[in-house]
Amino acid sequence: LSVAVSPPIDAVLDRMALYIAHPDQRPPSAWPEVTVKRWDQLSPRSQQDYRRGMKQVLSELRAGGYSSVWDMAAYLVHTAQTSSLSTYKRRRNVIIRLLYERHPRALLMIQALPPYGEMCRLLGRSPSRDVTDITRARRAQQSPQTWGKLLSRLSPEHRDNILALRYTGARVCEGSSLRLQADEHGIRVTVTSSKTGCRRRRGSPVRSWIVPLDSVEGTVLAGVLARRGEHPITHTPDAIRAAWRRARKGLRLNQDPGWDLHSLRHQYARDYKRQVARAMQDAHGPDWRRRLYGRHWQDNPEYMTMYYGELARRLGHTDISMSKIYG
Repeated sequence: LSVAVSPPIDAVLDRMALYIAHPDQRPPSAWPEVTVKRWDQLSPRSQQDYRRGMKQVLSELRAGGYSSVWDMAAYLVHTAQTSSLSTYKRRRNVIIRLLYERHPRALLMIQALPPYGEMCRLLGRSPSRDVTDITRARRAQQSPQTWGKLLSRLSPEHRDNILALRYTGARVCEGSSLRLQADEHGIRVTVTSSKTGCRRRRGSPVRSWIVPLDSVEGTVLAGVLARRGEHPITHTPDAIRAAWRRARKGLRLNQDPGWDLHSLRHQYARDYKRQVARAMQDAHGPDWRRRLYGRHWQDNPEYMTMYYGELARRLGHTDISMSKIYG
């Protein structure tokens, strides 16, 4: 090492040295072994992303005085200590690409780093949430044609129940508390959170917001309000789940997590994020994230609050980082 590191980072590097000497002692990792595609095998978009990432990482390495391969490992551990899992993964991939092109034998060292969960324990921090295959399926854009077919298989009441959940992001267990009211500015949505205990004590269990009538959500919810009244969901959560399961089964989607009931909350989040991003781009240009929040906008607390804060409140999340993986 040519840089000074904190005791927790030093502990991680000691563990890495152990795994280099005794690779059989390293716990299995959920991430695959280090494999690198040749540059000409990458898509133009991937090449562009790598160039941008390399420029950023090399700048940070120079600024921090990192030069040796051990220094690069220390840089990654520091990233795991101070940033999100997604940021750690991005920078790890860039370091792997740099070493592959300049010092391929040194890839062994990056592979010997402790798994992310173990690294976080050594660093004294809680691991950042990862995205599972089920979550990826729920986040993926749903086919409008399939959505229409599923709705057509529901009774009118169950269809409005599903529409109310989809366009408010409410949990099915919160359905009985969902209230729609006509407002001079649109449709007011009010939901009482189903979370209890310490999560509830952090703030009011009631969340409320107004949906403009000239939006897709406003049009749908206005129709539900007109047909079902202010309390549109009268069926129990089990009855709604059963109706949705029957509709999915009819289209052979009952085993597809991309169409389970929880996926509707992800679709609501997806729509919300798209609207915010579009509004910010219209106001500040296509590179608005970097322009407003700097090169490291992903980890900027102000960006997190602006982009995920209101969504977290509407979804009933007490942790903004949870809303980051929705949509």
